[in-house]
Order: sequence, then C-alpha cells, then structure tokens
Amino acid sequence: MSEKINIMCWNCKGVMSAVPYLTNCLEKYDINICALSEHWLRKCNIHFLQQIDSKYKIYAKSVDELLPTTQKCSNYRKGVALLVSSNIDRYVVHEIDVDSDRIIGIKMHLPNDVTIFFFCVYLPAASLPIDLFKEYVDLLHELYSVYSQNGIGYENGPCSTIDHIIVPDNLPFKPENVNILDDDGLNLSDHFPIICTFNLGDSLTRPNLSTSSTNIAWNKALSNGSLTDYAFAVSQNLWTVDTNQTDIEKYYSEIVNSLVLAARDTLPIVKHKRHLKPYWNDHLTELHDSMIQRRNVWISEHRPRGEEYESYISYKNSKKLF
Repeated sequence: MSEKINIMCWNCKGVMSAVPYLTNCLEKYDINICALSEHWLRKCNIHFLQQIDSKYKIYAKSVDELLPTTQKCSNYRKGVALLVSSNIDRYVVHEIDVDSDRIIGIKMHLPNDVTIFFFCVYLPAASLPIDLFKEYVDLLHELYSVYSQNGIGYENGPCSTIDHIIVPDNLPFKPENVNILDDDGLNLSDHFPIICTFNLGDSLTRPNLSTSSTNIAWNKALSNGSLTDYAFAVSQNLWTVDTNQTDIEKYYSEIVNSLVLAARDTLPIVKHKRHLKPYWNDHLTELHDSMIQRRNVWISEHRPRGEEYESYISYKNSKKLF
C-alpha cells in the first residue's frame, strides 16, 4: 500500500487575516504538513495557531521568541510555524532545537526506518543588512551539514519566484503534482502557496503483524494490570519446577556472580581518553567552564542580543577567548 504526503509552503503575511484562506487550503488539498512564515504572532498569542484547526499539531516560534519579555518588538514581520496533521504527527520524534527565531524544524521517523527532517525557514528581507542574510545562510548550511548525515537533506525542488520547497537530489521518493496556487480573493498575502505531493511508497505502512516486534509495551502493561496477570502466570509455571528455595538461591547467586565476573573481564568501561584531545589543558578547562557559566546567565535573561546587553557581550567575549 503506497502512502502520499502533501506539503504546503506559504508566507501568509499575518495569519489572523489569513485563516479563511488557510483553512480552505488545508482541507481542499488535504495538507499533511504546512510550513507557515510571517504569522506575525507574539509569544502571548501564539496559541492562536492551535485554534485554526484542531486536526493539526502546532510547532511554532513567535516574532519575539528571543525577547519574550520585551514590551516593544522591533520587527513583527516574521514568525515561523509548522502545522502537522494528526495522522502524520504520530511519526514526529521531537522538535529540533535551533537557536533562531526564523527557523523551526522537526524530526520524523517513519515506520520503515526512514528519517526525515522538515525545516520552515524565513530568511531576512532585502531591506535588512546583507550581513544578517549571510548569517542565516551560514546557519542553514550548518543545519544541512549536521542533519543530512542522519536523515534526508535538501537540494533543489519546487519553488515560486521567492518561496521554495527544497528537497535532495537523491530523495528516494520524488515530488509529484507540484502546484503553485493561483491568486484567490481570500488570499490577502502577496505570496502564493506552493503545494507538492510526495509518494512515500510503503514508508508509512507498518510492518506485518506476523513479523512485528515482540518487545514488551511496559507503559501499557503498567496501566492495564497486565503485570498482575504476568506474575500469576509465572508463579503457576514455577509450581511445576522440581526444586526448592535453597537451590533457587544458590543458582541465583551463581548466575549473578558469573554475569559480574564476565562483564569485568570482557566489557569495556567508560574512561576519559585524554589522548583524543592532546591540545587540551587545565587553562582550556577554565575557559570552557567560564563560557558555559556566562552562556547560562545569557539564557536565563532570555537570550538578549545587542551591544547594550552585558550578558550577551560577556558570553560572546568568553566564547571568543575559549
């Protein structure tokens, strides 16, 4: 049985005015994952996204993600989110930790051992300094370098003039039915959504029950009383064993001792391998500890950025020294 996944990318230019058009697209095109940029929502009202459609799980970053306690927001024209349908969200392992308010990502692990990383990115506009744009391009390259080693990376793919869905050349399942939606009276943004469908083959098909795992579902066993039934069944089986308690204690001790001795003789233990970092010394340890300490202070102050913030300058200087 083949499975398909529909992905939508849209710069909505303010999600509060975009809800009618967005909900229409989600339903009409049966969207599984929607990458939404420029939702313009602050931390205090980011929950609005969850009210758009109850069938979607929301992963989002607000326009004031890095400075949630600041009353004034210098640039509200940003904000990124991933809307993941409930039938796909069960495959999401976790949200990826990216130190940026313009990038959000999730890791998905499909049943047939396929790992996919999805990122929603809103790059700085042309009106902002070019150095800021370069900084985010470098960050994207870093993310690609890290996650392409563990899953599916990104190169080429369907795009409009300014918006893109980027996928790798070696993707095992190619995009099909790529569609850039025409203008619509409900679309108040100056961007057109991009929608493409991927045929995942049997990646979403769960293994046949006859070959499924025999691992115990401990959480379920604890909640439905199965452990009591298990203990009773074990005791019933042990009644037929022709032995006594003394023999059992003796065998138990011998088995445990054998396991401990075998492990001690054959298994490696964790040791600090100083030779792997021959350049490391006590001074570097002090600098590293200092950097970590200052970074924690910076994070505790909600990661302020700018020359006027002492914690930011202190952290950057300690990082430079290290």
